[in-house]
Amino acid sequence: MNGLPPKPRNRAPRLTAVAVMPWLVAPGMFLPGCGKARSAEEGVTFNVEVERVRNGSTVKIKPDEKLVYAGLRAPYEHEPLFEEARKRNAELVEGKEVRLRFDKEQRDPDDHLCAYVFVDDQFVNEMLVREGLAWVRLTPTTGRYAKELQAAQREAQRARRGLWRLAAPSAGEHYPADPKYGNFHRPECAEADKIKPERRVDFKTRQEALERGLAPCATCAP
Repeated sequence: MNGLPPKPRNRAPRLTAVAVMPWLVAPGMFLPGCGKARSAEEGVTFNVEVERVRNGSTVKIKPDEKLVYAGLRAPYEHEPLFEEARKRNAELVEGKEVRLRFDKEQRDPDDHLCAYVFVDDQFVNEMLVREGLAWVRLTPTTGRYAKELQAAQREAQRARRGLWRLAAPSAGEHYPADPKYGNFHRPECAEADKIKPERRVDFKTRQEALERGLAPCATCAP
């Protein structure tokens, strides 16, 4: 644990709209990284022990750090399959030594560690998506494994696993999205009103937003 990146005293400036927007121009164009706090040399990994699983995409690691999985969003407590995702994550990592692999940034905007997690030869982030227990959520700072995660989500959709076997939400007229945070919304959602005009992107269908690596808002459930 001594080698883990320290919590930064002063948070680095957030990405500007100029840096955020290009990845939405064409599928597959994503910028690397995982946060805005501290850069990491590409390929650097750390071994840590998972003390407790909090949900499908967040764990506590020793001695006292919160780790958020990069590139995905698992269901929140009020959403379907929350408990299934939490239990599966616990089966995979709780009480085990795991290997963390970072993008070029090691912490998210809240200064939590943000990483891709491996147990032996298993890529945990990808497994949760492939089993339909998490949505892909890509931002300009979580692109290292975009191809693998999106392929896993397509497989889960085709097989109707987990989240993809639930009844689809009613269709909306369009879906505003904020690529900075990797979420898309219904147009009437209060969160959509907070998106800065220069960052906002509108999708015609829910599937189009999903294929661009965006996750549904937990508030309006688009």
